[in-house]
Amino acid sequence: DRLYGAVVDAYMRRLLKDGWTLEFFLEGGRSRTGKLLPPKVGLLSIIVDAALGSTGRPVQFVPVSIGYERLVEEDAYVSELAGGEKTKEDVQSLLGSVEVLVKRYGKLSVQFGEVLTLEGVLRELDPNATSDSLSKLTPPRRRAVVTRLAYRVMNEINRVTAVTAGSVVACALLTHGKRGVTHDELIELCLRIGRTLHAFGARFSPSLAHPMEPGRIRLEAIHESLELYLKAGNAVARLPGMAKGGALKTPRSDAIYVVPDDARMSLDLAKNIVVHFFVSRAMVATALLANDASSSGLASVGVSTLRERVLVLSRLFKYEFQFRAAMVNDGEIALEGDVIVGASEAGRAQLFLYAQMVRSFLEGYRITARGLLLLLKGPMAIKDFTKKSIAVGERMFLAGEIERRESVSRPVIENAISSFVDLSYLNRTEGKIGLPESYASADAAGTVEARIAAFLKQA
Repeated sequence: DRLYGAVVDAYMRRLLKDGWTLEFFLEGGRSRTGKLLPPKVGLLSIIVDAALGSTGRPVQFVPVSIGYERLVEEDAYVSELAGGEKTKEDVQSLLGSVEVLVKRYGKLSVQFGEVLTLEGVLRELDPNATSDSLSKLTPPRRRAVVTRLAYRVMNEINRVTAVTAGSVVACALLTHGKRGVTHDELIELCLRIGRTLHAFGARFSPSLAHPMEPGRIRLEAIHESLELYLKAGNAVARLPGMAKGGALKTPRSDAIYVVPDDARMSLDLAKNIVVHFFVSRAMVATALLANDASSSGLASVGVSTLRERVLVLSRLFKYEFQFRAAMVNDGEIALEGDVIVGASEAGRAQLFLYAQMVRSFLEGYRITARGLLLLLKGPMAIKDFTKKSIAVGERMFLAGEIERRESVSRPVIENAISSFVDLSYLNRTEGKIGLPESYASADAAGTVEARIAAFLKQA
């Protein structure tokens, strides 16, 4: 509606001219997975146009991160992730629920990133640009500035997102790789995750950061968060010999913690708040461990081969993450010439942690690849394919072909579809997807799943 666009444009110009502060969500909606969504630049583009058209008043963009330990809408989000329809949001019914009012949801964290300006973003694109250059932007250059600004804002939000006790405990509960974990093992893993995040330069929420020892987390905060999850049913604490069905409601040093399958997705929302800190190294770790043929250290692999594998993963996950990494200097992997020859015991433990952080995404893409067989009979509406792929994932989980219940996630499958279209595994036309001729047989379609499954072979 051209009139609507004109009215919004005029309104934004007036607000900026009068010096009002504007707040808007660059993702265009609430994330259902816990991690940031790709930016949508429609409203941002209107605001940039308004800023370029204003005179004498500088316009600044302030990235803001809002983080939660537990979401009030957690149950609704989990239902949507599992394929349920989004229910219409109604504040009155939400606040009218006694159950919501009496539950504990932990702490809320608000963090502010580096203030950005259009001049600064333009100079990142062109170091020789001047303030006058903003008034002479060509349409392609203006689009480049808007896109750059959008991703700079998102990167800043990721950078300053506060690590909460809830996200640390969720990471530990979901990545230890065993059926259950003892109290001491869980605490040690939480401490290691805290040290790792501190080394990455992550901010800690005030309740989590140790006041006297930078980089160390408060064990009291870990216990409080763990208790929060136990009371919410996101984790179960048991003692050896405890009667069937019995469970503790508070952490104990002799307890063993287990995450019920139907609670993993709730914890995944908390884990994904910090998953971006691990992603770049997780791509490298996943590629290395998939090649691992040794129980001590790592099988040797050439840097060029590793780079090729990481490139495959980065292309596969282009709709999920943004990437950066440096691991040799931190002693996590050992390099001799152009060959990665191994890792210390501590380094291998870090690699395992990194790989476990993204395993659910790999498994979700494997589910989507298995779903390609559904298209052998012909194209299908994306919504129908997604729904049927979720059913495929449920069967794969029950059959033990995948480990993580949280892998059966609608947003992950939807992102996998977009990735598969880019990689020419799928064709998309008029809301339907189908197999291109090169993948229009069961054997050919099966090669896509085989490529992804090869990265899931790590110990």
